[in-house]
Amino acid sequence: MVEGLAAGAGEERLQRSRHALTGLADNFGFPRFAELSRLAVPAESGVLSTELALIRDLIFRSTASFA
Repeated sequence: MVEGLAAGAGEERLQRSRHALTGLADNFGFPRFAELSRLAVPAESGVLSTELALIRDLIFRSTASFA
C-alpha cells in the first residue's frame, strides 16, 4: 500500500490507500502511523516507509522470543 501511495496513481487510489493504512494502523494500535497515513501524500511516502520499518522492527523484537 505504501508503494502504491508513492506511485501516486490518482486521487481515488490515494484516498483508498490512506483509508486502508489508517484503519490498519488504528486496529493494531499504531496511532502515529495512523496519523501519518491520514495526511499522506505521495511525496511523503518515504516518511510512511520509515515509520513502517520502525513498526516492523518493534514487532520482530517483541516476537523473537517465540521462535
